[in-house]
Amino acid sequence: MTLKREMVSSGHWLFRYRGSFPVLFVVLLLVAVFTGSREVSHPAGITAWEAFCLLIAISGLVVRGVTLGFVSPGTSGRNTTAQRADELNTTGIYSMVRHPLYLANYLCWLGVLLVPGIWWLPLTVTLGFWLYYERIMMAEEDFLQGKFGEPYLEWAGRTPPFLPRFSSWKPSSRRFSLKFVLKREYASWLGVITSFVLLELVLHWASEEGGMPGRFWLILEGVALVFYLIMRILRTRTRLLHQSDR
Repeated sequence: MTLKREMVSSGHWLFRYRGSFPVLFVVLLLVAVFTGSREVSHPAGITAWEAFCLLIAISGLVVRGVTLGFVSPGTSGRNTTAQRADELNTTGIYSMVRHPLYLANYLCWLGVLLVPGIWWLPLTVTLGFWLYYERIMMAEEDFLQGKFGEPYLEWAGRTPPFLPRFSSWKPSSRRFSLKFVLKREYASWLGVITSFVLLELVLHWASEEGGMPGRFWLILEGVALVFYLIMRILRTRTRLLHQSDR
């Protein structure tokens, strides 16, 4: 087996478990916080640095929303057993980057990992992310090439895999669906905000004075939780978020 085929093969295997990979980041984050030098006290409110980190994570959520709001049915799903793509997405954000959802996930994780200010933590996770997801991206591209052939090769030849080329933007051929984004992404928003709040709690515990996260973080978590519950009810108990073409 060639090295490329071996990486593609391992990518198909990793694809099925890609949702579990962030657990490794959490373990590494906890080790970094509790083995690093302890703060005398951790600020109760939000600092300028934490606001910057939060904006990075939110930018990842925005990229996810823009991506999913324009995608064709049967693509960019959360399937884990096998690759699936009923249509090749080449417009909208896919005209700038081939793997926008993985870019979005990276931004979400990066925002959280930057908060403690431990320089080696985001570097280590970035390396691990690339080694892990490079294989998954290769497996996905192998599948797409086999299914769509020359149209895929033409699109891949002009579109970077991970870092967007903004000059390549082409408007999406589909109408943006806010309903689909809300239906798909309400849990992602809660997950990211809860990650920040729990990290703030850990940083307070790890400091010499202890304490609890400030009012800003508690209010933010409350808003995220209420939003999650409302969207959950709308999705499971009503048809307000239903769309026949999604």
